[in-house]
Amino acid sequence: MQLNFKISFSNLYTRSELIKLDEAFLDYIKSSDESLFCSLIEAREKAASSSMSSQCLTLGSRKQEGWIPVSATGMTDDCNSQLIIDLSYLLDEFIAKLFNIEKEIEELKKKHNDFAVIYRCKRFFVQRYALKKYTDVVNIDYVTNRLNSFLTLPTTEKNFSEQVMNWLENKDDHKEEIELAAQYAVWRVKNKQSILFSIHKKIDYENFVSFLKKEVDEVEVLYSNEVKRRYGFDLTSKKVSLNKALDNAHYCIFCHKQSKDSCSKGLINDDNTFKKSPLRVELHGCPLEQKISEMNLVKSEGYSIASLAIVMIDNPLCAATGNRICNDCMNSCIYQKQEPVNVPVVETRILDDVLNLPYGFEIYSLLSRWNPLNFQRPLPKENTGKNVLVVGLGPAGFNLAHHLLNDGHNVIAIDGLKIEPLIDHFQLIKDFEHEKLSERIAGGFGGVAEYGITSRWDKNYLKIIRLLLERRENFALYGGIRFGGTITVDDSFNLGFDHISLALGSGKPRMIKIKNILARGVRMASDFLMSLQLTGALKCDSIANLQVRMPIVVIGAGLTAIDTATEALAYYPIQVEKFLLRYEILVDKYGKKYVEKDWTEEEYEIANELISHAKLIQAEQALAKKENREIKILELMQSLGGVKIVYRKDLKNSPSYRLNSEEVQNALSEGIYFIENLEPVEVVTDKYNHAESIKLIDTKSGEIKCMKARSIFIAAGTEPNTVIATEDKKHFKLSNGYFTHLNSSEKEIDPIFSPKMQDKDRILVHKQSNKTISFFGDLHPSYSGSVVKAMASAKNGYPIISQLLNRVNSFIYVTPARISESYAQLYECYNIRVTFTKKDVIPVPRHWNPENLILNEYTRWLYSQNWIPVSAICTTPPAMRITYKLQHLYAKASRAGIISEHLANKEFFNKIKEQFTAKVIKVQYLTNKVVEIVIKAPLAAKNFKPGQFFRLQNFETNSRKANNTNLAMEGIAVTGTEVDKKKGFISTIVLEIGGSTNLCKCFKEGEQVILMGPTGSPTEVY
Repeated sequence: MQLNFKISFSNLYTRSELIKLDEAFLDYIKSSDESLFCSLIEAREKAASSSMSSQCLTLGSRKQEGWIPVSATGMTDDCNSQLIIDLSYLLDEFIAKLFNIEKEIEELKKKHNDFAVIYRCKRFFVQRYALKKYTDVVNIDYVTNRLNSFLTLPTTEKNFSEQVMNWLENKDDHKEEIELAAQYAVWRVKNKQSILFSIHKKIDYENFVSFLKKEVDEVEVLYSNEVKRRYGFDLTSKKVSLNKALDNAHYCIFCHKQSKDSCSKGLINDDNTFKKSPLRVELHGCPLEQKISEMNLVKSEGYSIASLAIVMIDNPLCAATGNRICNDCMNSCIYQKQEPVNVPVVETRILDDVLNLPYGFEIYSLLSRWNPLNFQRPLPKENTGKNVLVVGLGPAGFNLAHHLLNDGHNVIAIDGLKIEPLIDHFQLIKDFEHEKLSERIAGGFGGVAEYGITSRWDKNYLKIIRLLLERRENFALYGGIRFGGTITVDDSFNLGFDHISLALGSGKPRMIKIKNILARGVRMASDFLMSLQLTGALKCDSIANLQVRMPIVVIGAGLTAIDTATEALAYYPIQVEKFLLRYEILVDKYGKKYVEKDWTEEEYEIANELISHAKLIQAEQALAKKENREIKILELMQSLGGVKIVYRKDLKNSPSYRLNSEEVQNALSEGIYFIENLEPVEVVTDKYNHAESIKLIDTKSGEIKCMKARSIFIAAGTEPNTVIATEDKKHFKLSNGYFTHLNSSEKEIDPIFSPKMQDKDRILVHKQSNKTISFFGDLHPSYSGSVVKAMASAKNGYPIISQLLNRVNSFIYVTPARISESYAQLYECYNIRVTFTKKDVIPVPRHWNPENLILNEYTRWLYSQNWIPVSAICTTPPAMRITYKLQHLYAKASRAGIISEHLANKEFFNKIKEQFTAKVIKVQYLTNKVVEIVIKAPLAAKNFKPGQFFRLQNFETNSRKANNTNLAMEGIAVTGTEVDKKKGFISTIVLEIGGSTNLCKCFKEGEQVILMGPTGSPTEVY
């Protein structure tokens, strides 16, 4: 496909081509509205000036500690918002022309216009006239029969709305019709609601969740009589309809016009603190401070690309937020006494509307790099040559990586999880293909968004985000890299990283102290969710089996507990059916005696249990087919004990109820039982030391109760993943369970437990000279607890990282011929006066000593070309002197023939790839059951110590299939037996005991694998 405006798709990922695109857009604006063009240029200039001033104050003599610019553009919020909105309409047109999709855009806009009629009827007729005049309808049959004379029923909402609005234009001639329509509307609102025939209910904080009570196994449980049947792990929530999204967009009162957009900014008390809801939830608004009201306004007018661009000013990776993910904005909506605007629904539908357009993915991708509505950074900045290591690829990590890339830095991202290869041919994507969630390969990318969030959310969005990142030239990611094991802080800096950012999440589950807590059958809820997704156990073609047994009890009532309960209930039928299928295949091939010959007594018992339950499911499926009814797997699971959530307090005091009651309601609808006011005291085990039941104490009466439980999942909360602080006390220090906070002046500061604060300079955990380490997401107390808060930590923190990187090792990578004009303002800002002897001269600091410089091939080349350093008179105090190191002075290829920094970046990325990649060198049997696998993994080999171990896995993408079974390994623990640190070789030993261990012999020479580690305490030799 040929793009318009003389733009080439293949170059849209290069800054030079984006500059051309931006120039074309500016011309388009100027030709359409010259005053708007001038306002845009002014806004950009003020934003650049504000950004420059911010850097000067942060890196030089600060006027006040923690100074943060109030407005990026120097404009008032009202002016800023209106300019963004006015520009967005033309941006919508421009992108439609760029991709030749004007026809599709018009068709989409027509659907919006059709709904506008429905909403006008709803607002002005149904709500303001009908419901105020009639409280009830006595004889609906008479009303409908009479109304049929004027309007055929049933009819569509659009037809009804158009007819009624026509009658209202001439009320005197249509009095009877109007009254009949009003009575019909009232009856529909009270008996058969829809988008047109509905009202917004008052908020009842005491009754967010509707439930009934009954006794199950002598314990009172809360349950729902509304059943939502689910089988498997396909998407459980319906895609948001356009009309539902538009209903909410129109419901918004667009309060940005009065600067009252609390959905974005929060609800503020008179003392400048945030208000709290009756459920004690801080009403701080959207942690990302999205322009929500502006988004709703533009969407309600039918502009989908424009509204997406507005979202992406503050939330470029909005694919990771939205419906079923966040609700901070809803909690802080201006409607505090009635149902709020469902902002996440609108946001997700906006993204989906764009993605469903031809080349929708490319439009979203383009706006993540070039967004002219973002006055502060409409384009990616020029490459700085600075290298940042991002540790952790959850929401905080991938959002931080995106922002750092757009700030011009090179980013390497690592994660301890296996990250599957992403196959992308780097071609124009016209129609993005969504995979079924039950069949997709769990890529490992996304952290908690991949393994912690259930099938309620479409994980195809993760693939979209990953594509946005992996198509960037200066980005690479690696899985199976343990920070503190595979690579240390010192390794990182020695490899050439200028900064380390930790986004490790809250992967440390909180234990509860009860008897037999370590019995088999007891498991951490977060570990179950992770294993379910990342081992592929939820898929029918996977060899993984988590051995969940009925009945199931989940301890805790946070969102992790809710998710664990629903996923365990969905997994159990798949597990037992898969077990029976494999058992029957093996028995058919090898015979029952051979298959069971090595089973223990307990294994016989468990196998028979799983087989019998699978046969019950088969019998129910056959009976339902015979009786021509729906299959009632849920009732069968409940008869086997079902899944119960046990909490020590009332439901309304639980974290899940207070933070996201919608998920509690969904869990009850899927068949989960909720038990209040019980606290566990002991896990009772059987003769095999496996969980059999659990003893609990009633927190109100003190009565001891016993409940059958073969699988017990602990979801008592998590803690920040600060294990690295116990392993590396040189670089990390803890305070009250969190990393000690430092600002960029290396001063320790107290934590703030809110994502909104004036002083955002509180992200450092280590700073020594020019070496800095920052922390984000759940590691940071200000941003822990949700996906959107984690992403806000990245948005608020990346400018500080860039300022720190600009402060040290700065270099000039434009041609010297352009230095004076391009950097005059920068030098003035830093109070440096530079003396130029001719236009091809490099300015360097006063007192420059060539002996202190590390001369590499690039700087030697510069000297050979007679590039002569001259003095620069610095008038700032010596402690604040800005230093330029020639070792980073390699520029883009230019008329002067300078070696491109692209070559240096490529050299760095190749070096990292060599160090971070693990490949099989040799596989051989030492005995008939012991396999030696020699792997080349340079960094892992370097840091290995005797007694430590690794986690070994193959990639599902590259694994073989046999008899409809995917031979992807679960992670297996292997010990290192021999190491050649010079060659980077590690010898590992695997004992074949079945399952994944038996797949090790299938490794091929040169095959890339995951060798996560080393980890564990090394053997001490006395």
